[in-house]
Amino acid sequence: PIFSFRIIQLSILHGICECTPFGLAAYSAMLCARFDDIEGGNSYGRLSMEILEHLEASHKLARVNIMLCSGVFIWTKPFRLILEPYLDVYHTGMKAGDIQYALCNAAEYCVVAYLSGKELSSIQRFIHDVRNKIKQYKQDALMGLLLPLEIGINTLVGGEKPILLDGVEVTFDVLLAVAMKRKFRQEV
Repeated sequence: PIFSFRIIQLSILHGICECTPFGLAAYSAMLCARFDDIEGGNSYGRLSMEILEHLEASHKLARVNIMLCSGVFIWTKPFRLILEPYLDVYHTGMKAGDIQYALCNAAEYCVVAYLSGKELSSIQRFIHDVRNKIKQYKQDALMGLLLPLEIGINTLVGGEKPILLDGVEVTFDVLLAVAMKRKFRQEV
């Protein structure tokens, strides 16, 4: 929160810049998550997108989108309406070189696609592709989000098939043991 406040403060003092939309997006997500101010969060979220468009800073879109879709629009729009932005921004972010945030959008797309009832085999294929990109670009922290989802989908589609991760079979039981050892910090 302090980071987003500082970006907004500097933008007010010195004018908007390419960081302003991200600061506003983070602030809007905080309004929704911490203060239950969905209307205020949505207003600041729309403002951040307007500023991003005005600045023609599409190379920052992946950063702003992940904050807005995951932190604001998830409360204000049906899941099926935020699927396309996640997917579009994933491709835009990869082209712009913002790999970390592009892959965050891709991972969130998988979760929201599952929650919205999208066909499981298409999500499976996309997760497999994203997992390869995560490994290629060494963005391993995102595996904690995708692996439980992938294992769950595999179970629903046709029994629990272990997933090979660096030559090691990963199953739900393995993930649960790791999560319990870490005291459920992220995985569960």
